Amino acid sequence: IRPSEVKIEVLKDGKYHSTVTIKASENWKYTISELDSTSDWKFIEKDIPDGYNVLISMNNSNVIISNKIL
Repeated sequence: IRPSEVKIEVLKDGKYHSTVTIKASENWKYTISELDSTSDWKFIEKDIPDGYNVLISMNNSNVIISNKIL
């Protein structure tokens, strides 16, 4: 079953920064504008549904989170 939203935990330099919610109703897109390039940013998807595999990658200033059904 495809979820209607996913929660992403944002870490800045290894410490909790925020949690964002990405929704199907918003075409699975979310913009975080306050990411500075001098910090180490990490993104962790929380509560991954059973049967899904998550891939998180960065492309310049874009973070791409892909969920695929196994």
